[in-house]
Amino acid sequence: MSTCYVVNAIKANTWADEPFSDGTTSRERTARFAGSLSDGPLIELIPPGGRGALKGATPMECGDTVEELVTRLEEAFSLAERIVYVWADTPFLDPELTRDLLAHHHLYMSQYTFSDGWPIGLAPEILENRIMEKLSLLARGDRSPLKRDSLFTLIQKDINAFDLETIISPKDFRLLRLTLAGDSKRNHLLLNRFIEAGLTTGKALAEGLDQSQNLLRTLPAFYQLQITNRRLQKPSYLPVPPFTDGDGEMGQEDFSLLLNKISRLSRDGVISLSLWGEPSLHSRIYEMMAEVLTHDFRLLVETSGRGWEREKLLPLLEREGSRIDWIVELDALDPALYRALRGEGQEEALDFIAFLGENCGENLYVQTTRMGENEDHLESLYQTWKGKPGKLIIKKYDHFCGRLPSRKVTELAPLDRNPCWHIKRDMAVLLDGTVLFCQEALDGEKSPGNLIKEEPETIWSRGEALYLDHLDGKILSPCSECDEYYTYNF
Repeated sequence: MSTCYVVNAIKANTWADEPFSDGTTSRERTARFAGSLSDGPLIELIPPGGRGALKGATPMECGDTVEELVTRLEEAFSLAERIVYVWADTPFLDPELTRDLLAHHHLYMSQYTFSDGWPIGLAPEILENRIMEKLSLLARGDRSPLKRDSLFTLIQKDINAFDLETIISPKDFRLLRLTLAGDSKRNHLLLNRFIEAGLTTGKALAEGLDQSQNLLRTLPAFYQLQITNRRLQKPSYLPVPPFTDGDGEMGQEDFSLLLNKISRLSRDGVISLSLWGEPSLHSRIYEMMAEVLTHDFRLLVETSGRGWEREKLLPLLEREGSRIDWIVELDALDPALYRALRGEGQEEALDFIAFLGENCGENLYVQTTRMGENEDHLESLYQTWKGKPGKLIIKKYDHFCGRLPSRKVTELAPLDRNPCWHIKRDMAVLLDGTVLFCQEALDGEKSPGNLIKEEPETIWSRGEALYLDHLDGKILSPCSECDEYYTYNF
């Protein structure tokens, strides 16, 4: 049976062509993989107006939507009965694992075959032409941007309608959240470390990654910036750390300096406003939000939903709304319970949620912290929100390393403790530039430095020893009392 190889290059950026220490690039390694297996037509999906870069491939323009991808796959099926689908910036595609998937796909006459439990970027997806009728129906009108799991996410909408097969990894890598793609500075650094350590195949990763997790702390991906310590509400379930006292805000000059340093360190990432403060109360919040988006960052705004001037916010949403995520804290629909948990302002918060739902509903998250006081109200909140814009986040209660009494209603911690995600990938910065060694450090203890006064590379490197201690199982106070180590930010 004939096979067509489709390489998706529509989102490949400059990191796909950045050399590793051995002189190769992600794109070159992917091309080598395609050449080692290709016994049929080779197609490279490129952005409209772009140029193909894969030798021997037929370029095919494709827009950045799920619907258009499926349309292009349908066209590719005119050349073959089967498609092997990969991304152009995934240098560790494993020929041996791919051959096993192809054999499995043929043996069980599958419509769609994939690898399960392996890191993203190690194996292709395989589609049979019999899948296209149903897949096209599901994709009709789907204008959502392409992601690496877009095909599987589409199939999940009606998963029982498809014949699926999978090969399961001998080790479950999913909890590590690895993307083996040359698409960012941090992933390029990770891939280079793996190349130097010889961890470039599924077999090598399965046998050696447990002993090499020191390689996984690369660069920060999530930055929490305190731009003001003013707050309109003081929720009853949160402490009042010393850096929330007063009436301060970060100056525009310092803010610009921080963004430039962060951009130099990580190039991209998520900037969250505002740590321990209501962002709407900053005198220049709209200018700050706009400045974040002049860099290659996504912006996350965490707010009570109060204090916003819509006439100033709306132009920004119209220009850049797809790059701004919103978390609006609600906690309860019952007015009396809301007042007990958060104070006044529920009507304003609900009104602001409705405004965001109308203007950027795909990027809206409504958050409630789950605890004893509102446990009996969560079901009604969930049922109410099912038909509304935005997604509902049920956040676990945080006792801040035992500083607060326990109010959680269920145990979510894993049986085996993992190294702290926040030490591994987050950076929290206060008004004066002080970097907290983690988000739970309420009195600034063990600060690794000041981001206004020092270089970000130096500050980030000072957290490496603590991460290595976690890997070795040396969990000292306050980390030993922490219940947030397994939570993962945007």
